[in-house]
Amino acid sequence: MARKFIWKSPLLEKGDKLFRSDCSDMRNNAILDYEESHRFAVYNLGYFDAAELLVMSYIKEERAKDLLVYPIIYLYRHSIELKLKEFIWSLNYCLNQNTNFPTNHDLKNLWVEFIKLYSKKDSKNILKKSFTDAAIIIKQLSDGDSFSMAYRYPLDKKGNLSKKPTLLNVRNFALLMLKLKRFLDAISEKINNYKFTASESYADGIYA
Repeated sequence: MARKFIWKSPLLEKGDKLFRSDCSDMRNNAILDYEESHRFAVYNLGYFDAAELLVMSYIKEERAKDLLVYPIIYLYRHSIELKLKEFIWSLNYCLNQNTNFPTNHDLKNLWVEFIKLYSKKDSKNILKKSFTDAAIIIKQLSDGDSFSMAYRYPLDKKGNLSKKPTLLNVRNFALLMLKLKRFLDAISEKINNYKFTASESYADGIYA
């Protein structure tokens, strides 16, 4: 199962450092310290893009495909979790002028909290079919991994197998995640507008 990597892999040596930015190949430096307003987008897109890159590798790979399916599902799921948490964080700011950040990993609970807050800004649209369709996929994703554990660890906290063996069409899974992302991106634009308006109102001493 060993693969050829993009460079030779010598043994570890004394003085090796992981977190460096002073190497000769500066073009391979990545920015980590983004300002708060951009961090959600960077994290969310990073996990989603990483999942898509793995899916492309999965489709091309002729052997050991099953090694990639766990990180693929986890990365997609975590991306959706982050997006819902961003929505809740932003709506809390718009409605209550606070930035309370949810710490649980339950997608169904996060979706319910998002809908509760979003309905205070846009009560008509949450009745549309697109919201119902998204809720169904969120529920399926949550049912497959309620607390973001099943695809990170082979055993649960009680020592049981975290996920029973099943077959999964990765291409179909990735396609539905892309559809869900497009829906959430459209919602994100609206929430960003609400947040911008709220920021101006707060700056002027007026509640949004």
